[in-house]
Amino acid sequence: MTFFFLLAGAIAYFLKAYVVALVFIGLSILDQALVLIRATIDPDWYIQRRIEAGQPVDLLRPGKQIIRLIVTKVLLIWILGFIAFHVSREAGFL
Repeated sequence: MTFFFLLAGAIAYFLKAYVVALVFIGLSILDQALVLIRATIDPDWYIQRRIEAGQPVDLLRPGKQIIRLIVTKVLLIWILGFIAFHVSREAGFL
């Protein structure tokens, strides 16, 4: 879902529809934050999603995978926030 939002946002950005691009980037940030919250609250859900996707799973240390997820998502949200800041400047909001 996030890749759809980012692709739509990138297309809108290159078409100079900055407000639309900002909305899609905001939806991408929201999607990442909700996945992070859901996986933190229910680690079994996250492990099950990895199994369904065919990703490697360490069933003996699931906490380590959750920590990796948290670091990855926080970094991605920070990068998307920086992009949203840039797009909001282009849109004239800042």
